[in-house]
Amino acid sequence: MRVLFTASGSHLGGSTMAMMNLMIGLRKLGAEPLLLGTEPSQIYRPYFERLEEVGIKIVYWVRGAVGASYWAGLLAAATKMALKGSVDVLHAHTPKEGMVLSLVSRLTGRPLVYTFEGDPLLELRFQERRLYDEALHRQFLREIVRTSAALAACSRWLASHLRENYGIDAEPIPNPVDVERFSQPGTPMGRTIVTLARLVEVKGLRTLLRAAEKVIRVDGEATFLVAGDGPMRETLERESARLEGRFRLLGFHRRPQELLKTCYMLVMPSLYEPFGMPAAEAGAASKPVVASRTGGLQEIVEDGSTGLLHRPGDHEDLAEKVLRLLGDPKLAAEMGMRGRERVMRLFSPEVVAAKYLKLYEEAL
Repeated sequence: MRVLFTASGSHLGGSTMAMMNLMIGLRKLGAEPLLLGTEPSQIYRPYFERLEEVGIKIVYWVRGAVGASYWAGLLAAATKMALKGSVDVLHAHTPKEGMVLSLVSRLTGRPLVYTFEGDPLLELRFQERRLYDEALHRQFLREIVRTSAALAACSRWLASHLRENYGIDAEPIPNPVDVERFSQPGTPMGRTIVTLARLVEVKGLRTLLRAAEKVIRVDGEATFLVAGDGPMRETLERESARLEGRFRLLGFHRRPQELLKTCYMLVMPSLYEPFGMPAAEAGAASKPVVASRTGGLQEIVEDGSTGLLHRPGDHEDLAEKVLRLLGDPKLAAEMGMRGRERVMRLFSPEVVAAKYLKLYEEAL
């Protein structure tokens, strides 16, 4: 089974990283995933190197293309590969890639599988947007749904949401986690609470900051580390200054596994989360998770077993849950171990890839 994926090396979001984890699982099951991409920037190079490490072929088709020239070039390169017979199935994980590969599918007859990694229309509400953005995304949705031979959603929650709001039937298949990358043991850095997130409102970072203030007042050793970048960085730096270095913004972190293997716990206070990759990665690293009771996070964190769920936007509830785990290291360790067992059972690359192989067969 030869499956074509696409990615730009200048920007990797959570959707693309989930796609790369799936490629690893497909390769381990004997399929032939192929990545059509651009040369990665230095900060994203480790992700491409990880694919090459497990024997995945990457075709770098252009350097430096941006905007319309990038999408036109991607269309030409993907069409050429499909016509040469190098692929059996096309697979996209983001709306723009989905639109390009839907055209490739129509031109070449290769079936398209599309994975919803979120609701693009709902996500527009959390962003600054232009007037025509919603109309454009609605057109993307219609075209992708019409062209795709099979549709998937990254969580049961998202599959239900798509069905109820748009009448779209998508197979719920969770995102995979590169378990091996997060499995190396590390030396814990005391009472460090880590958050991995883009610095945007929907990630609940204001809730996190207010909860951190309460936790730090109670626990004299607790320190919060936030890895990620985005438009809220300046605001968060200003508002966290009063915590005197115990709420630190690290910027984009090339190796999140290093943070997870040495932290005490992961916190995800998102207001909306179709899946919640960092929560699953923390499980792979045997760390407990405190997350908001929203979206796909409820399918990753088993409340009271692998972590604790708090009410979205409620900093008091979040602080209480964090303090509970800080006060009970034995419970935290047990939750971390159960979290790893759950991730291995439900979200390992091979487990998820096996489900996609069935979907590819149906698409063909």
